Amino acid sequence: MNHCFDVALAAKFGVNQAILLENISYWIDKNRANEKHQHDGLTWTYNSVRAFSELFPYMSTRQISSALASLIEQGILVTGNYNANSYDRTKWFAITKVGYSIIQKCKMDFAEMANPFAENGEPIPIINTDINTDINKERSDSTESSPSPDKPSLPIEAYDLADLLQRLHHEHVDAKAKFTDAQVDAWAHDIDKLHRIDGRDWQDIEAVITYAKTMEPTSSGFSWAPNVISGAKLRKQFTTIYGQMQVSRKSEDVIPPEMLAREAEKKAKHEAMIQAMIRDGYTEEEARAYR
Repeated sequence: MNHCFDVALAAKFGVNQAILLENISYWIDKNRANEKHQHDGLTWTYNSVRAFSELFPYMSTRQISSALASLIEQGILVTGNYNANSYDRTKWFAITKVGYSIIQKCKMDFAEMANPFAENGEPIPIINTDINTDINKERSDSTESSPSPDKPSLPIEAYDLADLLQRLHHEHVDAKAKFTDAQVDAWAHDIDKLHRIDGRDWQDIEAVITYAKTMEPTSSGFSWAPNVISGAKLRKQFTTIYGQMQVSRKSEDVIPPEMLAREAEKKAKHEAMIQAMIRDGYTEEEARAYR
């Protein structure tokens, strides 16, 4: 399989960013042509960090996450969640209108910079092969003296679950909380220990993270959500939270808290619609029969 990227985008944003942007742009264009995955005025594509790492095995999960975060921070990409299952961690991506304009300008600027003689009708000078040889040698020396590659990364599941912990904290606790890559990386290491040393299944870890970050406060006002804000704290309290989750699931017939909340919201909206129809002159029987 051959992978390619736009040189202009690589020069502007970085090689990893350009590779991912090329892939995302391809699928967005295809979905737009097929009128698929169109939400909120944008055309989307979706992929998980795990899927990207399998598609681009020469990039680590942290490099992928960092490249995507960079494109999002610069306003090129925007993320969304249109998954049917709230527990699905697959991320959706769209290129913003600002992103398209920046990409187009970047390509135009690069084309002018790469061929400054074309505008004046001057011939493009021939580069001496000796100079090319020197450049290649210089690059070769630089490569040989570069530091050795990082040690093998953690399992992808550890990084994915660390990302899940961060995302749920933003969604349910504090949207403005800032966590560095180093912090999230440390969470991944602790989550790996939770699996590798403590013997916890990845699915159980995911369930506990989701339960802890989305649980409703108890009658005394306590909630795990603001207290589990690192991999270390998750590992320390895992047994306790897991036990509470099991009891809670039995009492709720294994219905996740988020699903219960959505169902309650749906019923409230339906009841509000019925009351509005009654105020407009419908009988209660007619209003409740309406679908």
